[in-house]
Amino acid sequence: MAMPTIELNGRTYPVDENGFLQEPGIWNDDVARDFATTEGITEMTDEHWVLVRYLRDYYLKFGIAPMVRKLCKDCKEEINMPAQALMDIGYAPEVAPKVKLYKGKGCATCNSTGYKGRVGLYEVMEISDSIREMILTGASSVELKNKAIEEGMITLRGSGLRKIQAAMTTVEEVVRETVL
Repeated sequence: MAMPTIELNGRTYPVDENGFLQEPGIWNDDVARDFATTEGITEMTDEHWVLVRYLRDYYLKFGIAPMVRKLCKDCKEEINMPAQALMDIGYAPEVAPKVKLYKGKGCATCNSTGYKGRVGLYEVMEISDSIREMILTGASSVELKNKAIEEGMITLRGSGLRKIQAAMTTVEEVVRETVL
């Protein structure tokens, strides 16, 4: 049986059966850059490095690595789902009817599971001046997250919805690993 992997920015890293990085030492600057690039951060500032290293330590310490199974490329097939069901999980009303969904039917490549590998879901908060000020004044994590979302942060659910749209995973996987 092949070792599961995670892909970040075109590079592949080994993970265990639960999606956790096999070797904690693998979290080096290359992984951090790949992580940031995957999430659309083009320039790593000192604050990005601090945040990525904090997340690395947090994920490794507490075993939190939101990963979803990737659809098998050899057997995925398009399926239908009512637009209302897609709106219920977080898609905007104007986007929901346009989303194409897929499911793996199972084949020899994926051991008849419909899935092959895993992909991470990421929530990255850029530290803007307003967020920096909130941190310095002791704002709660809820206040910080709300402000970050207001400023355009993509939540874990949003990251999952994007991966559904990219035909990388399924609705079931994203709903299982995230909250609205």
